[in-house]
Order: sequence, then C-alpha cells, then structure tokens
Amino acid sequence: MLKEYREHVAERAAQRIIPKPLNATQVAKLVELIKIPPETEKFSY
Repeated sequence: MLKEYREHVAERAAQRIIPKPLNATQVAKLVELIKIPPETEKFSY
C-alpha cells in the first residue's frame, strides 16, 4: 500500500498536481500499518 501510494504521489508531482486523497480502503490499510508497522517503516525514538 505504501509503495503504491508513494508511486502515485511521485507521478502526480511530476505532473505538478497534488495527490488524490486516500480512499476508504487505503485508509483502512494505513490504520493497520500504523498499528503494526513493517520493519522498514519503524521509527526509533
């Protein structure tokens, strides 16, 4: 989900337009990623 959204953001940036907002499915997936982030996305505090 994150990879796809980052690609979308990059494509839109190349066109000099803002990314589309997340849809309901993307929001649900993002919430799950926040609850249990992948190792590559974890922050160390």
